[in-house]
Amino acid sequence: ALLPPAIGFTVGLYAGARSDRHGTLVALAAVVVGYVLGTAATGPLIDLVMGAPALAPPGVPPGPSGPSGVPAAPSAPPDPRPMLLGDGLGAFLLDNRLPLLIMSSLLGVWRGQQGRLSGYVAFLLAAMPPSTRSAVVELAYEEGQRAVALPVTAPGSPPPGT
Repeated sequence: ALLPPAIGFTVGLYAGARSDRHGTLVALAAVVVGYVLGTAATGPLIDLVMGAPALAPPGVPPGPSGPSGVPAAPSAPPDPRPMLLGDGLGAFLLDNRLPLLIMSSLLGVWRGQQGRLSGYVAFLLAAMPPSTRSAVVELAYEEGQRAVALPVTAPGSPPPGT
C-alpha cells in the first residue's frame, strides 16, 4: 500500500533534482502515464493469470468452472464504496490512488529542487584535486563569515561607516 506513493516520491525527487525548469511537468507526466499504463494492463494481466474464456483453447466452451478447470468463484458481495462515497469528486479523491501519487510526486519534486544546488556543488568539489577543494571550501567559509558579520541596513540607506 505504501509502495506506489514511495515510487511517486522517488520519481518526483529525481525529476526535481535533474530538471531545471519543468521538473513538475515531468513528474506529473510520468506519474499519470504510469498510472494509465498500470490500470490498462491490470485487466488483461488478471485475465491471463486467471484463465479468461478469451484465452481458452479452441473448441472448449467456457463452463461454470472456467476453461482452466478452476472452480467458479462464489458471488461476491456488492461494493459499498459507491453507496458510501457517492459519485462526486470526494469519491474520486478517497477511492482512487492517482491523487495520492500526484501529491507524493509533487512533494518529491520540491525535495529534489531543494537539494539540487548542494548536489551540484558536491559533484564539482569531488571532481577537483584535494588542495583546490580545500582552498574553495576555505574561501566559501571566509565569505560566509564576512556575510554574517556585516550589519543589515535598510534599502536606500548609506552603508555603515560612511
